[in-house]
Amino acid sequence: MKDEKEKLDGSEKLANGISAFIEEHRVLILVIATVLICALVVFVFAANAAEKKENALQVKVDSLQRSYENLLYQADADEELRLLAADLAEVAAQGGSKYSGIKASYVQGLVLMTVEDYAQAYDAFVVVYEKAPTSYLAPLAMFNAAVAKEDLGNTDEAIALYERITHDFGYDVSVAPRALFSSARLHQAKGDIELARSTYQQIVDQYTNNGSQLSEYVALSRNALITL
Repeated sequence: MKDEKEKLDGSEKLANGISAFIEEHRVLILVIATVLICALVVFVFAANAAEKKENALQVKVDSLQRSYENLLYQADADEELRLLAADLAEVAAQGGSKYSGIKASYVQGLVLMTVEDYAQAYDAFVVVYEKAPTSYLAPLAMFNAAVAKEDLGNTDEAIALYERITHDFGYDVSVAPRALFSSARLHQAKGDIELARSTYQQIVDQYTNNGSQLSEYVALSRNALITL
């Protein structure tokens, strides 16, 4: 009974202490609570505004991508494509590291490749895999960056990027066999026959019986091995 009474006395003292503290500091507590509520309201509004902005930018990117696809079938459309690339660059800047910004940079790179502005296309693709290395666009962007370097005549840099794709993203990404084949092709063109042979053999070993869509690169690699 004594222990229970002491517990009750302790609980009563604690409750009285809390009540006294609240009573003494009620104004401060009210101010803090008001500030927290206001901060929460501001956060919710800001989050909603950011979401609406991102949705609007995604819609704009999709629209610009459709414009690009339509211009691909038109002759003498270089000027329009360059204007389209500028619009995409603006969206990329607004979207930043969000999906809208990443996709805008990727499509911008495709547009610039179409007008053969390979240096700026390379820069746009680099943005994609550096800002969003886990995005499905990252290996595609790295492959296209390698193509841009190849078109610029920077063979060694192109090879490094082609070979980096399997290192960074694995052998199962869609562009991996094509990247390996491109690497082998460039090694062969440089006269690095052993490197070319080992890469062609890697394609055969890695992708034989892995699906009909890969049979093209396996067949090409086997033919290349015969001629080396």
